[in-house]
Amino acid sequence: MSRILDNAKKGESEPEDFENEVYRLDEEPDKSSDIQLIAIMPDLLKHYEDQSDLYTYELSWRWHWTNITSGVYPLEKLPEHVRDIAKALYYNKKQGAA
Repeated sequence: MSRILDNAKKGESEPEDFENEVYRLDEEPDKSSDIQLIAIMPDLLKHYEDQSDLYTYELSWRWHWTNITSGVYPLEKLPEHVRDIAKALYYNKKQGAA
């Protein structure tokens, strides 16, 4: 588990530290940190700005908090080790409301 992600959940990480941690995960994927990240995405939205729509190049799934927590990010683009977690937390709610 990442200490930086744990602090980010509470809004206690500096934005630069948090961004660097996500970039590190993009370069060196870690399943336990990915699972931690997918679970804290609603908390991240409370404390940090989702800027995924500001970039002209494609970002990894780790940057799409709003779309994932809204259940609109394509599930097939999520890695297998977080797909079921994301589906249970964010996508099933969307389907249940429809």
